[in-house]
Amino acid sequence: MKQTLYLISFAFVLLGCKKEPTPVVDYAIITGLVKNVKSSSPKLSVTSGKRSDAQELSIDENGKIMDTIKSNFGNLTYSNGIDEYTVLNVKKGDSIHISYDANDFSNSLTFSGKNYEISQYLFEKRKKRDTYHFQEPRPYSYGETEFKKKRNKLKSDLETLIADATNIPEAYKQKEIKNLHYEYLLDLIHYESMHIYATKKEGFKVSDDFLNEMDNFSYTNGKDFLFSSTFFHKGYWKLLQEYYQKKAALQASTDSISFDLALVKILSTNTNDTIRNGLLMDRGRAVTYVKELHEYYDLFMSTSTNEKDKEKVTKLYNRVKKFSRGEPSPEFHNYENYAGGTTSLSDFKGKYVYIDVWATWCGPCMYEFPFLKKIEEKYHGKNIEFVGISIDKAKDREKWKKTIEDKELGGVQLLADKANYDSDFMKSYVVQAVPKFILIDPEGKIVQNNAPRPSETEALSKLLDEVL
Repeated sequence: MKQTLYLISFAFVLLGCKKEPTPVVDYAIITGLVKNVKSSSPKLSVTSGKRSDAQELSIDENGKIMDTIKSNFGNLTYSNGIDEYTVLNVKKGDSIHISYDANDFSNSLTFSGKNYEISQYLFEKRKKRDTYHFQEPRPYSYGETEFKKKRNKLKSDLETLIADATNIPEAYKQKEIKNLHYEYLLDLIHYESMHIYATKKEGFKVSDDFLNEMDNFSYTNGKDFLFSSTFFHKGYWKLLQEYYQKKAALQASTDSISFDLALVKILSTNTNDTIRNGLLMDRGRAVTYVKELHEYYDLFMSTSTNEKDKEKVTKLYNRVKKFSRGEPSPEFHNYENYAGGTTSLSDFKGKYVYIDVWATWCGPCMYEFPFLKKIEEKYHGKNIEFVGISIDKAKDREKWKKTIEDKELGGVQLLADKANYDSDFMKSYVVQAVPKFILIDPEGKIVQNNAPRPSETEALSKLLDEVL
């Protein structure tokens, strides 16, 4: 009996000593306190850089922030809602506390909590970079020797900053030190064009040996590419991106093909799968507007080895190819008209319709306006209506109207029923970027889903002359 009791007691001891499994934490916590809150509901948000990833943070009327991040970990942009931001490095299990005075964001921002140190470093790094870039005279206005001296000083200061930072993993420090060197090289590459801009010295060329530090640069370092794929670490990524885009622009001009098709051809020569796939998918949405749709898609599929990326591009391709010439155009209904009332696509039946999808925040859209005005003048009195559709948010209605007035836009100017790319019309046409131009015939059928831009004056005039 005693032996039995002993065994039972021993079993309970073993059970009591059994280690419980550690719960998996698949989120991060963001807390904070904002002094002098400017409204009862300021729009605080974090994003990885994509509109679809943006997440508003919960803040009460007293300025207390309390929310969780469950996806898009890494370097996130934290915006205080009034065009000021910092970078938060967020991983699963982190609990980061931020506090600042809304009247003095940059000078009062502080971090604390669990694993806040990288975020603190990135904030200090940004302040040093801003001080460097906005000093007078501006760094790019100096001659080559002085510019390199000042830029090397910034690099050295940032290397010291990361080396002296506490509670940051050594592996991260080593990667960031390499990233700081890539950012330095990137500024050297930009020097020639930026020096021309700063000094107005047209035709300036850097010395033959100015970029000697780019000698033996590797374009196939997959590990550095992965580290640079997150915001504020993008030195290596941008070096490769600019290198291949420059080569693609040259090939596009030489072969008379679109830039995006040329880029896929150029990227196919990179032997590193990680880099090739990453840069390919960075422009993957080109399948929604590239002129050589089928050739682009086939080449993308044969060049990429990332099955998930290929699946995403295939879905876009299958949606876009439905809108070939002669197919009925998707409709839009009752969009607000700048001139008053509402307008639907069916109101233009009997006329060709050249649609310009744009937004007030879109720089390339603004660039097209002067060319568009000339096209409108050239075809004035013809059987064609020029229609602008803005995808701005409803809260930016006054900004939309002011842009129309300031730019003296003609034609019919409409505001889409939903912002960004969320309206049914934008989704149907798979609009992924603006500006986008569409030509529809008098029967409401598609002439071109990706019509030439107004700045492509010759191509657009040729198309319109053919149909009018």
